[in-house]
Formats: sequence, structure tokens, C-alpha cells
Amino acid sequence: MLNRSYVLRLAHSILQAPDSTITDFAAAQRQAWKAARARRALKSGPVTLTFVKATGEVTERRGSAFTDLPTRSGRPGPVLVVPFFSITDQATRSFRADRLIGFTPFY
Repeated sequence: MLNRSYVLRLAHSILQAPDSTITDFAAAQRQAWKAARARRALKSGPVTLTFVKATGEVTERRGSAFTDLPTRSGRPGPVLVVPFFSITDQATRSFRADRLIGFTPFY
């Protein structure tokens, strides 16, 4: 089961993001639910993620779960950022929830 509180905080963060193209709360909620499902899928196994990079380039990565490490201040990172371990690059990567296009599990 997904945490509804997390999804609503994520939707609010998507609306408040300075360069987000999402302008209404309904669309922000849809995108937040998609990102929450992707995060849950990452925790259950490898996933192919498609998202838009900060440069505007659409990229596809295969990834798996990455535990949320605390930042230097000891608090968890921003809600808007979804970290994962890229199987493609063998490195830790992340994407912003408002830039997620889609995801599919692979086995």
C-alpha cells in the first residue's frame, strides 16, 4: 500500500518546483501517484525508467532500489527527488518526480 501522505506532499512539491510544467493540482497528483508507484516498483525489483533529464534530453535507465541515505545534515533528502541505483551505469542516480515519463518492471 502506498503512503497517501507522501503522495500529497510530493504533489505539493511538484506544484512548487520552479521549472515544473505542471500547473494544476489534479495533474500534480497524477504525476505524484505515478512517481510513488515507480518508487514502490524500484523497491520490489529492477525497473526500466524513462524520464527527462535537466538538459531536456529523454533518457531510459534500468535501475533498482537505492536506500534513502540521509543528507549531511542528518535529514532525508527532498521529497521531489527519487534516488535509484542505475544498473546501466553501475552508479547512483536520481530523477525528479515531475520529470518521470514512465516505468516498466523487467526480469
